[in-house]
Amino acid sequence: MMPTIEINHIFTNFVAIDFISNNIPDIEKFCYDLHSKDQGRSLSNVGGWQSNDINLAQCLPKLFYDIKEKLDNLYYYFEFKDEFLISMDNAWININKKNHYNLPHHHSYGLFSGVYYVKAEGKNIGDVVFLNPCVTQSVCISEHIIKTKNPFNSSSYTVTPKTGMILIFPSWMMHYTNPNETDKDRISIAFNCYIK
Repeated sequence: MMPTIEINHIFTNFVAIDFISNNIPDIEKFCYDLHSKDQGRSLSNVGGWQSNDINLAQCLPKLFYDIKEKLDNLYYYFEFKDEFLISMDNAWININKKNHYNLPHHHSYGLFSGVYYVKAEGKNIGDVVFLNPCVTQSVCISEHIIKTKNPFNSSSYTVTPKTGMILIFPSWMMHYTNPNETDKDRISIAFNCYIK
């Protein structure tokens, strides 16, 4: 039963989900080729391989422009000023094999961050979990009182990745990935965006 009291949604966050039908076999080949040449780095990843930053516009221009179109749409949807532009600052590749995962982290000072799944097959490939930015919310609203999860009472939001899926979210939103429990690689390209 809905109350008659006025309820205002404030300080809303989001996770935008879409699909990009790009030339996935060629993108996958690029990722594996770079992996064979680049020792990579270790940031939030536990196991797995993370590339050093790449210039997505130069390396994979079609994918870059497809992602840029979605970023522009979001920028205007959120009603930011027209005289500024959203710009992709950096991107990198992740290859996670069995039992590899990413620790909780955020992408700090950007506007939007995102991830494009080049290869993600199977329900146990490693979900991405977004945490409620209000850190005390889970203390005040414990799981045992929740009948049905909704944006007000949830302490986390989980997405099961699929090949071709793109997720875009606020850069400040804490998130992590569950371990890949399959024998297949999970390959993704992550990126950060800023305002110019």
